Parts: sequence; structure tokens; C-alpha cells
Amino acid sequence: RRARRRPRRQASLPRAQAGMHRRSSSGSVDDEAPAPAQRKLVWFVRHAEALHNVSKDSSQRDPGLTDNGRAQAQALATSGSLDVGPDLIVSSPLKRTLETAVLALPRDAHPDVRRVATPLAQEIGTSNADTGRPRADIAADFGAEFDLSEVEDMWYVKPAPWCKTRRITLDPGQQALRERKVHLAHWLQAQRATRIVLVTHHGFICHLLGVELANCEVAAVELTRAGEWVERKVRGVQRMPIVGGDGKPVVHKGSRPLRAQASTILKHYGASALAASEQAAGTESAISASRRRIMLALQAAAVAALLTTAVWRVLPLLRSK
Repeated sequence: RRARRRPRRQASLPRAQAGMHRRSSSGSVDDEAPAPAQRKLVWFVRHAEALHNVSKDSSQRDPGLTDNGRAQAQALATSGSLDVGPDLIVSSPLKRTLETAVLALPRDAHPDVRRVATPLAQEIGTSNADTGRPRADIAADFGAEFDLSEVEDMWYVKPAPWCKTRRITLDPGQQALRERKVHLAHWLQAQRATRIVLVTHHGFICHLLGVELANCEVAAVELTRAGEWVERKVRGVQRMPIVGGDGKPVVHKGSRPLRAQASTILKHYGASALAASEQAAGTESAISASRRRIMLALQAAAVAALLTTAVWRVLPLLRSK
């Protein structure tokens, strides 16, 4: 007799990658089955100014916000930029993002909105500044505000995507980052919420969206059913390709070429980069306009050809009558 084969058990994903709903910090229970993929609106927020943003010293582990950063987050709360009716607030578990979320999205303004911290939204670097704390330490400071069920032991350990000294990308880290971006999209799609505010980091936003944000700047993005990110047009927000002083497109640690608002380019790269970026934006607009004219001309020619064909077919019928 042939021995019966036992069915293999499928390897389980980490909780942050599984995309399953579970009990929230408010005590509500979501369905255990993943929600069907649906269109999501996500407002990405870069955290407010943190200590290492000013000191340029990344040796302190998981730094918090400066006094100016706290003021930025409080100003964001009253600016109207996040008055979008969110039904889910998500944050990286790093201190600067959690502090920004608490101040920019106060509990009294969003009393019934579920708040979750997930390592999928953490920063891409491996310096002390980008290395988080154990879950117990996070819970002591933010356990009353956030559902920390996605935060597992050693959640902050990740391969580096970039070698600072040699200024080259590192394949294991880049691959891990690509996988994390996919897992984040799946995780968000598995949530019931359709209007989500996500507080995260500069480098992660650069790699995920190809957009550079200043501290507390917001980007409104649609996550399609196919898992693609499409930035939505917002009145008063216009981003252009960032061109450095050397005339080359600006990237961040292996990201695609970046786009940003003029004010962000001026602040991060200076006046010469802004002038080069504006020139590139003008060239890009001219090329786009030329392409639109060509497409309209081709469409007009196609319509004219169809009309001509129809007339030649109808004429013999009319003459026969």
C-alpha cells in the first residue's frame, strides 16, 4: 500500500505582512478574512522636524521631534490638510512619526478612528536614528494611542539598501525594500478603511512614490485595485522633476528620479537646483504639449479617413437610386 501523503502546511507570513484584520486598541474586532482589493485614498505625511534633521547626527537611537517639529505638527492639525475624514491612521513605529501622528491628528478631532503602528512604514536606513526601540518601550509611551499588534520583536532589524561610504546601492537591502513596498500595499488593501492617513519617512516616501516631501508636507495618493500608487491632483500643489546643480536628475539611495514642489527643492537643494528644475519642468511641459498636439492631429486624421471611406461607400448607393 502506498503511504498517504500529509498535506504540507503553508508557511505563515509575519503578522505585518499577512494583511489580516485583528483586534484594535479600542477593543473593536475586524474580520479575520482579508478584505477584497479595493481603491484606497492614502494621505502620506512626512514626520515633523526631528532632532537629527537639525543636528545632522544620526548616532542617537530613535530621536524624537524638536520644539519646532512639535509646532509644525500642531500647525498641520489646524491647517485643514488632513481634514479628509480618515477611517484609519497608520504610523511607522519610530518615535518621530508617532509623535507627529499624535499632534497632527489629535484624538479629540478623530475620536473613533483606529490607529495602528506598522514596521512596514519605517524608514529605509540602518543608522541609529532609523533604528526603532523594543515594543515594550514604545508601548510605555504610545500604547494608549496606537494598536501595536503589528510590532514584533526585532522589527527594526533590516538590511541596508545603501552604502554611505562607497555611495552605491546594496542588492539585499534594495530587494528587501521592494518586497516591503509590496507588502505595505497588500496590508493596506486588506484593511476595511478606504480613507487612510499614513505618517512615515522621507526615504521611504522617495522610494515608494518618487516624491520628496518636506517635514509635515502631505501627498494625496490613490492606491488602485492593482496595487499601483497614483498621486492625486490637489489645488495649489505642483511638483516638478528635481535636477541637481550638476544637471542630473536627483535620486535618493537608489530610488527613481524624484519630484518635489518648488519650495521643497529650494529648501533642500538651493536656488541653483530650483532654477535647473524649473527649466526641466518647462521642457517637460513643452514636450507634453507637443505630444498632445500630435495625438490630436492623429485622431483628427483618423476621423477624416473614416469619414472619407464612409462617403465613398455611400456615393455608389446614392447614384444607383
